[in-house]
Amino acid sequence: MLTNIFKEVNISEFTVHINDRKILKAIGAYSGFCEDDFNEVFISLDKLDKLGADKVKEELLSKGYPLEKVIKFISIFSNKNEGSSCAEFCDFLASDFVDTQVIKNIDTIMACVKKMVNKDVKMVYNPALVRGMSYYTGTIFEISITGYNFSIAGGGRYDEMIGKFCGQNIAACGFSIGFERIITILQDNAKCNNYRNKKSIAILVDKNISSERIIEIFEEATALREWGNIVLVQPLNKNVKFQVENLEKDGYTDIRKVLN
Repeated sequence: MLTNIFKEVNISEFTVHINDRKILKAIGAYSGFCEDDFNEVFISLDKLDKLGADKVKEELLSKGYPLEKVIKFISIFSNKNEGSSCAEFCDFLASDFVDTQVIKNIDTIMACVKKMVNKDVKMVYNPALVRGMSYYTGTIFEISITGYNFSIAGGGRYDEMIGKFCGQNIAACGFSIGFERIITILQDNAKCNNYRNKKSIAILVDKNISSERIIEIFEEATALREWGNIVLVQPLNKNVKFQVENLEKDGYTDIRKVLN
């Protein structure tokens, strides 16, 4: 899906970062933290890429955690090797901390996904990936693009959350897309690829037109986009003048009204 979104600006290199909350909890327990501390500790760990190990260490100490536990915890992530498999990284964890099948599952997921995605997509085991939400219960992931210090999509497994509302144990996995972040990247790369020279077209559709005509309009919009144009399709408002003024402010220079 992301490959299709970005293909017109020639971006195909994505990095999928993957981890498992069960492994994070195992590392927390191995380091001496109790389960009640995990969420606070992981919130600090989530800043590792931006702040660095020393700052995360300082933050954990400022929260009152013992120096011995903090040093043990931080050193695990400081010594990680780029490109290590989950099994290689977790070789210090005994089975009484985490089920070995959890570790095997991560490497299996990575191997399977590599066979299904574009060759430019990298799969990386990232032991410091947290995905701040405490409701995640298993595998978690984020997707990034080189040159940007934020993820464009992310999600994971949350087996217990839905059951709290419906009274049944239901396994679930979901993800979200950073729409505004994706737009930012598309706009940045559109400038580089001279997409600004293409038209920005708004098609305003009267609510009374037939469903057959609506289908034709969307086909036309798709064809226009394939030529590199930015195309917006939206209902024609009662206050057309105000609608057109707002579209012109947003940069739409070709505004078309479809009345029948």
